Amino acid sequence: MSWVTTFPVYSKLADDQDVPTEVRGQMPLGLRLSQHQVETYQALRDRDVDIVFNVAITGDGKSLAGQLPTLVESRPMIAMYPTNELINDQLRQVEQTMTAWGCDALSMTRLDARRLDDLEDEAELRRSAALLNLLRNHELVLTNPDIFHYIMQQYYTQTGKRGDAPDRVIGPLLNLFEQFTFDEFHVFQTWSNPSEKVPLSLRNSWGTYAALLGACWPTLRADPGELHARTA
Repeated sequence: MSWVTTFPVYSKLADDQDVPTEVRGQMPLGLRLSQHQVETYQALRDRDVDIVFNVAITGDGKSLAGQLPTLVESRPMIAMYPTNELINDQLRQVEQTMTAWGCDALSMTRLDARRLDDLEDEAELRRSAALLNLLRNHELVLTNPDIFHYIMQQYYTQTGKRGDAPDRVIGPLLNLFEQFTFDEFHVFQTWSNPSEKVPLSLRNSWGTYAALLGACWPTLRADPGELHARTA
C-alpha cells in the first residue's frame, strides 16, 4: 500500500489598508480579496508595466484578479479562454460578478466563429464588418485565442489593390480595448518565432495591458527589458 501526503495550501488575504480606496468602495459587502488579487490590480494600473503574470493556485481567484480594473473603473477588456465551453461557463460567472459589483451597465458578449456566422447572416455583412460591429458595441468580450490569432494575423482583412488597410480590424481593436486577458494561460516551451510575441507586446505601441492568468512553466523565457512584465 502506498500513501500520498498532501500539504495545506495557504493564500494570504489582503489587509484592509492595502486594498485601494476605489476598490473598497465598490466591493460587495463581506468580500475579502487575496493579496495576489490586490497586487494584480495595482500592477494592471501601473503605466510602467506591460504584462502581468498571475500564477496563483487553481481556484484562488485569478480570473477575478484580472477583471478588477473592468469592475472598478469600467476598463474595456477582451478576455480569452482556451475552450468555448469555458467561455460559456465564464459568461455565467462574470454576469453574476458584474451584478454583485454593481456593473450591470457594462455590455458583455461572447465572440466565436458561430457568433460571427450569425452576425454575417443576420446583417448581411462581411466577416470583418460583423466583427467590428460586435467589438464596437461591447466593453467586455469573452473569446478564444484562435479568434485573437486570426485578427492579429489579418485573416479578416482583404488583400490586393482594392483590399483593406492592414489595420482595418487591428487598429479599432487596440483603440477600443485597454486590456487583453489570457485566462488559463499555459506555456510549455519558448517562442521560436518573433511573431508569436505579438500578444505579449501590445502595450509597447498601443498603450494596452496584457494579463496572463494560469500556470507559467519554467520554460517560459522573455526579455524583461522588452516586455516589462510583473508577476503577481
